Amino acid sequence: MIIKIDGNDISREPLGKVVERLRGPSGTKLTLTIRRDGRADFDVVLTRANITTPTVFGKILDGGTGYIYISIFGDFTGDEFKKTLADLAGQGATKLILDLRTNPGGIIHSALDISSNFIEPGQVVLSTVDRAGGREEYLAEGNSGGTWDMPIAALVDEYSASAAELVAGALQDYGRATLIGEQTFGKGTVQAIIPLETGGALKITVARYQTPGGRNIDGTGLQPDIQVLTPGLSLAVAYTYLNGSTNSTIVFDGDRDEVTVNGVAVGNGRVINLQGKTYIPLRLLFESLGYRVDWLPGERAVKAVKYPSEALFYLGNSYYIVDGRTYPAAANVLSIEGQAYIQESLLNLFNACVQHEGNTVIIEKRL
Repeated sequence: MIIKIDGNDISREPLGKVVERLRGPSGTKLTLTIRRDGRADFDVVLTRANITTPTVFGKILDGGTGYIYISIFGDFTGDEFKKTLADLAGQGATKLILDLRTNPGGIIHSALDISSNFIEPGQVVLSTVDRAGGREEYLAEGNSGGTWDMPIAALVDEYSASAAELVAGALQDYGRATLIGEQTFGKGTVQAIIPLETGGALKITVARYQTPGGRNIDGTGLQPDIQVLTPGLSLAVAYTYLNGSTNSTIVFDGDRDEVTVNGVAVGNGRVINLQGKTYIPLRLLFESLGYRVDWLPGERAVKAVKYPSEALFYLGNSYYIVDGRTYPAAANVLSIEGQAYIQESLLNLFNACVQHEGNTVIIEKRL
């Protein structure tokens, strides 16, 4: 327990005062007096320093693909992003995967800074609209190095919120990025805090954010251009999309219960062997092949669509429909722990080739 700071007893001081004593210019020293059970009080001398936690992580992938993950939008995120992007370009990146998954948002100006790397100066990045219809526009500010003209796939999920949605929405509206993943959280309000005489405060919504195209984010979120709901699959889909792959290879490692799609690790996944037949995870399979997969609760069916092809797989029924033609199923579509599986023999209808190498199942298909 800290009982003194620089000799001052803090046992009865409010938390705010204690924090004020702890803070100070970088490089200055302070002395903490510590008390522990069974020991005499002792002093520890510390040197203050600026603490910065990186919010941007980048790496280069195969095929000249850069990858940048932003954890949150902080004070220095814009500068971190600009440096990381330049570093990746220096390593040969000609396209970018921008990962905004699980990003809760943060400082709006950082969202403006990041968007300005890809949107021409003077273009609207975001707007706020109040209850009277008053609009305030925030414009791309431009960078000394100009804007980057490269294909972008932005990864989003249900936890991408606020500033993350504003960046994704702006890039989507201008056609600068393809959104891949799930519908976003939908947090897009401007709030003000009004102090009260009692010492409390009132927090009220005074405006809502809109994308450059006038879309409201709050309560609705953003819809991805390519829906991918399988956990961990978005990165592989983005990599395939950006690199224009004409073939897809899905490898199920039965010894480790791991999956890779076009060489990108997806995470845990398994095939089911039952009564001499092999069953493949339906959603993971078809989303890896570029299909949009949706659950139709009223029909208890899974729908997979990739224009012009469409397939319906009914749980518990002995048939399925592919491109309008009904086929009798050799076995029902399985539902195990909330996940649908289809028998591998059905894949010949989709021109997919299946190979077995020991406990490994390899599925290949021309996209």
